[in-house]
Amino acid sequence: LFSVIFTLIKFLPMMQFSSLRFFYIACSAFLLVLVNFFFDKDTSFFYIQPFSFLYNFSFFFLGAYSLKFHLLNTLSRYTRFFRFLPFLIIASFYLSLIDPYWVSFKYNPYYRTLHIISDAILTWSIIFFLLNYMQRNINFNNSSLNYLKESGMTIYLIHHPISIAIGYYLKSFQISIFLKFFLQLSLVFILSFLFYHLVISKSKIFKYFMGTR
Repeated sequence: LFSVIFTLIKFLPMMQFSSLRFFYIACSAFLLVLVNFFFDKDTSFFYIQPFSFLYNFSFFFLGAYSLKFHLLNTLSRYTRFFRFLPFLIIASFYLSLIDPYWVSFKYNPYYRTLHIISDAILTWSIIFFLLNYMQRNINFNNSSLNYLKESGMTIYLIHHPISIAIGYYLKSFQISIFLKFFLQLSLVFILSFLFYHLVISKSKIFKYFMGTR
């Protein structure tokens, strides 16, 4: 689904906004607040919770849109936003204490709305900060970086099913939770890159549908 959406994004018109950062933050926050009015926190379809899905989808869609229309350089210029990062982190942490996400939205919609907006602002601020840092310090080419740029989107897409499959088999192992975490992290990393290198990078069809160059 995500790879198809990434491929189809190029057919959308390019948006023209004087301030992309506020538009992106508003989109993420609006989607997350909206879904809480229609679905309870424990609602799921095929083990997928609408809140978690839309939270990740909003960042994926806007990030993929920015990549397709070469808007990443524009987003990385918002340096004035960075001075507020420490306050945003404190605010988000405080709201997570008084309004944890496992509590129903109906219990206190006012705090939940503030919590969602705060998290959306914090997440996009970190993204803007990382984009700016990488533009200034990692803006060069070599074979390793080129490989990571070409494989990045595909690795992101395929690591989800790989992670779920590994987690399913690891849950029955009677070992430490920390060891399970280390094993899952390592295996997902290795298998994702192996699958990309041995299968997807060798096929033009797979590369096209995965959004790889």
